[in-house]
Amino acid sequence: MLQKRFGLTSLLIVISGLFISASAQLWAPSPNWKAATEYLNTLEKQDSVFVFFAAQGNTPTLKAKFSDGSSADFTWYKYNTAIANPALRFEQFFQESGVTHSQQTNLAPGGYRVEVKLPDNTTEVYTAWVMVDDVAISYIDIDNTCTYLWMEVITLPNRYSIVYETFTYYDLSRPSHPDLNNLGKIYFKSIRWSATEGGVAVPSASSLDVSIESPAPLVSSAYKVDITNLFGRSMSAQTTLQPAVATLATLKVSVLDDKDEWKDAGDNPKGEAPMEIQLETTAKNADSVYVNILNDEYLFYKGGDSIVWHQASLFSEGLMFYPPKELLVPGIYPLEHVSVNVTSGCRDTLKMTVQVDTSFIKPDAIPNVFSPNGDGINDFFVIKEADINVQSIKRFSASFYSRQGKLVYRYEGNPKDWEGWNGKVDGTKGDVPEGVYFYVIEAVGWDGKRYRSGMYKGFLHLYRGK
Repeated sequence: MLQKRFGLTSLLIVISGLFISASAQLWAPSPNWKAATEYLNTLEKQDSVFVFFAAQGNTPTLKAKFSDGSSADFTWYKYNTAIANPALRFEQFFQESGVTHSQQTNLAPGGYRVEVKLPDNTTEVYTAWVMVDDVAISYIDIDNTCTYLWMEVITLPNRYSIVYETFTYYDLSRPSHPDLNNLGKIYFKSIRWSATEGGVAVPSASSLDVSIESPAPLVSSAYKVDITNLFGRSMSAQTTLQPAVATLATLKVSVLDDKDEWKDAGDNPKGEAPMEIQLETTAKNADSVYVNILNDEYLFYKGGDSIVWHQASLFSEGLMFYPPKELLVPGIYPLEHVSVNVTSGCRDTLKMTVQVDTSFIKPDAIPNVFSPNGDGINDFFVIKEADINVQSIKRFSASFYSRQGKLVYRYEGNPKDWEGWNGKVDGTKGDVPEGVYFYVIEAVGWDGKRYRSGMYKGFLHLYRGK
């Protein structure tokens, strides 16, 4: 009968056949942390959970007394998970009689129940769970590679035991006594990783393992982990100095603009031929670097070399590269920038494309009328917005003929530098008369395309009236 009574929900006092809460009569004198259980079927009737910190030498101890302090007989029981029948799991291990208090010390983790009986057989029953927080950081496991630095805190007991075993108790409100490991699941309340050296971006995720990647660390550093657990206890550990083995290839590409100034071209450099580019390596943790410009796929299939240009340098000797502009005819060129850390054997490759515009002269930009009368309006025959409408032209000429076929003006040179024809013979002599003239524009693009017929020749009307 005694064991049947102990199978009932705990925290009950049996007085005159009535059950009332009595959790205050079983307590721990000096726990480091305490809380109530979270039994599911008796939310208003919970037991106590007492946690002791092993590192502080705090001995797990429980004390019990009768509710009014009377002398009584005390029988102690410990919960044994090895017993198949949950109702029979509390096994007696100690008894004493005729005392006002009873104390058990040096307790192992687990569930404890005490029956307190007066001479008239009035009985009070109390239950509590004792836990020992002896978790310690054993070491930090490390995997330092070219692409990531991975670290994991190894604890004793291991993290899975902590979550599912170390801080588990059993739901006495349910016949099957299912295990409750809600404390273990949130044991690691706060985990913060940090680097002892600047320049390393350490993830802020609160986790026992952390990976630093994209990029991996580029400066040598030790790493520290600070842990605060659910019970308010702090732990920390620090690695030895971890060498930076990874390297990062970074490259700034600039294009020479119309003002002969270098302009940052970003991650997708683009321009017209002849395209002058400046490559400035800003690689990190590198001993040497090199750059490859591969050929446009179409040009390669036409018989061109697979590599248009290659340059290598020790990182300490050269940071700027200038591919010959004549090599970059219209096309799309894969660019590879590689940084190498000779000591570690790590390398990193940055890939991008350099696009050189296909040559073109937009026919709609060629006028068919102009009026060189000095009024400031349409005084020149010139290609409209040549910066936009003319691209990648290697050679250019514009010739103008009278109706009789006489050459009156010719220009050869860069179309973007051409101010246009002003309606004068040879551009400097007397005015040609009003009338119809014939023009011929001839050009060759850097891609070999020729512009000299069709829409690039025709008649224009010259007016002088105001």
